Amino acid sequence: EPAVPVEKHEPPVFTSENVVNAASYEAGPIAPDEWVSILGENLAPEEGISRVFLDDVEIIPIYSSPTQINILTPMTLPETSLLSVVHYDIEGVETTRHEVSLETAQYAPGLFQYGGQPIISDNRTFSLSDEARPLPQGGVFNLWGTGFDDKAPISVMVGDRDIDVLWVGRVMDGLMQVNILLPTDITGDVSGEVRIAGKSFPFNVCVENH
Repeated sequence: EPAVPVEKHEPPVFTSENVVNAASYEAGPIAPDEWVSILGENLAPEEGISRVFLDDVEIIPIYSSPTQINILTPMTLPETSLLSVVHYDIEGVETTRHEVSLETAQYAPGLFQYGGQPIISDNRTFSLSDEARPLPQGGVFNLWGTGFDDKAPISVMVGDRDIDVLWVGRVMDGLMQVNILLPTDITGDVSGEVRIAGKSFPFNVCVENH
């Protein structure tokens, strides 16, 4: 009798270093309420479905492809977490899986990026601010991140001056907004730095000069 072909199921391929902050794409420990990207190969099968589990609790991805899956971590995590990507066939039978152990931390901050630096938006309109759309003198600008909360230590410098953080808050699942007040005498193109839970994020702002 002819042999019955055996269907081959390729497992997902990724390591703990491929589990990154979805804002900064930096690897490291994961934190509660953090948007995380899993980067790898064969993360989603050609046929069937892929499901993600963190400590045996299913996490519904907001995005899934063969090379990237985006998930939101729960509000609480143990000291280490087990991340599993599991493939199922079209009948719902598990075909293969891959698991990695992840370190966790209270904070794993990242800021969403555009053009190689943190996104800066004008608080009046929430539109992107750049050289073509400078911030007003004495205005408020926003930074956007994940992997921290409103209790995380945050400090900001523009030029060589410490400036005020007006407000930090969670505006949707996993998304933090940081509002920063510019002194009225800062104008032109100025470099700055924000530190969140000890992690540094350099940036540049462009401020109107009247």
